[in-house]
Amino acid sequence: MLSVKRCLKYSAVTVAFAASAFITTQVIAAPSHDYSWFEGQLKSGIQYSIEDGSATSTYNCLAYALGVTSTWIWPWGSSDATLSEMTKVLTDQGYNTRSPGPSYIPPRLVVYGSSNGIGHIAKITNSNPQTTKSKWGPWELVDTKSYDPYRPTPNGYGPAVQYYW
Repeated sequence: MLSVKRCLKYSAVTVAFAASAFITTQVIAAPSHDYSWFEGQLKSGIQYSIEDGSATSTYNCLAYALGVTSTWIWPWGSSDATLSEMTKVLTDQGYNTRSPGPSYIPPRLVVYGSSNGIGHIAKITNSNPQTTKSKWGPWELVDTKSYDPYRPTPNGYGPAVQYYW
């Protein structure tokens, strides 16, 4: 079985530029799988919920994090982003790597992988309990009860690498 990251890597077909965001057009068929497939990507004991019926190849995790559900956004084609590349895209969209206010203000986004290979991004939807929501490639939207829920690569997206406000 391919890992989530690998499925994302091999899904991109073309890259185009639009405004300050990068848009990748691609075609993917979402495979059928059961809940155990999702659990295999997560660390043991992580609570999660899946938004049934949300599987679509129209948009991905970066598009969802930026509030876009009409197109797939991944400017690096079939490669993962470096942390500096992802940070550039997100700062161009108004995000910061440091809190602009008091330290108790929770971040809005978190990226996963390593400094040389960011393969996933999630919205932070709650700080207590820590909850994220993200689009898993062509698969469903998934809520997790952790800011750092994923197994290491190659089977999962890897650890949280950077937070954005």
